[in-house]
Amino acid sequence: MRGNTIEVDFAPEAAGPLAEAYVGSQSVCVANFPVTYSVQDYQTEGTKGCRAILLVNSSAGRVLH
Repeated sequence: MRGNTIEVDFAPEAAGPLAEAYVGSQSVCVANFPVTYSVQDYQTEGTKGCRAILLVNSSAGRVLH
């Protein structure tokens, strides 16, 4: 984690949902965590999977540092 961003590796099948979230400027909530994650960038690496940079925000809309 660097500042309020985090770099995460995903399985290849996550590329579609990551692309949709990136293009649609969607935030993703995780149950029981008071934060949302916004996809800032993503890269596919074929069968190796994909990597995304996520912006971490508090559920109240404040940016976490």
